[in-house]
Formats: sequence, C-alpha cells, structure tokens
Amino acid sequence: MKRHGWMDESGKYVWPENEEDRRKMARGLFGIELVSNADYWLLLADDELDGTHSAPWASADKKRQPDEMQRQQILATLSVEQRQAVRDLLRHTVKGELYSFCIALDRTLGGSTISIASPDKRPDRVEVHSPEQDELHCEQHQWLGDFSILFGKDERYEQEV
Repeated sequence: MKRHGWMDESGKYVWPENEEDRRKMARGLFGIELVSNADYWLLLADDELDGTHSAPWASADKKRQPDEMQRQQILATLSVEQRQAVRDLLRHTVKGELYSFCIALDRTLGGSTISIASPDKRPDRVEVHSPEQDELHCEQHQWLGDFSILFGKDERYEQEV
C-alpha cells in the first residue's frame, strides 16, 4: 500500500486527487481483498498439509471436527513430495479460480458495476468495475505479485494462468 502511495506513515489511506488514480486505487483495494482471501485459505491448507499452526491466525487450541481429524490423519501419511504436489495443485486451482472470477466479472457479468464508498465523498462512490472497464482478469496477475504473501514470493506461481 505504501509502495503505491496509497497509505501514509500512520497507516491511513491517501486518496489521490485525480479521478483515474482514485479508480486505480479502488481497483487495487479490491484486488487486495481478493488476494488476501486466497492467501488466507491457502495458508490454512498449508497448515493442514504440514500438521502445523503457522498461519498468523491459526490456533493449536481450535477444536477439530471429526472430518478434519480424519483428513489430518490421512494427510500425515503423505510423503514430502506428495504434500508438495497437493500444495502445488491447490495454488494452481486457487489462482485459476481467481482468474475465472475476474473473467466472469469482465465478460459474463459485464453488465455489473462494482464501486466503493469514497472516503472524502468526491465523488460519493469510486468505480472499481463497470461494463466500460473489462480488464480485471489482466490485473489479477499483478495483484498476486503485489499483494500476495504466497504467490508474490514464489517464482513458480508468477506465471500467468
């Protein structure tokens, strides 16, 4: 966020004056939400695969459901190579799902408009997506590189879907 000039040193958003730059920031914030949710679920999956509680919000004290315990027992039998294959497949699938979601907004649901409330009411709403803007699927790759704690750090996942 700071690298893009969207946040000051105190952690407050800094909205640009220019309308086009405000739209870019709004789209970036939208991308951060999508990517951080993908990271969240993949980190939880990593914890299950490895039998750890390394995700920032994971807890060893969480009560496991019977199906989770059974899955954990099965995952514990996997070799290191098998775990990595599952991890790679999960990342590939989640990245593909994010891409497909963006395609759906761009093409299939092209009549939809997504906007967020403007923090300073100039204008009241800042448009993230509309029928006139159909490039979310192009931006998702950049969002992964810029905002993901998983995809942005691993060159294996920097290639386009």
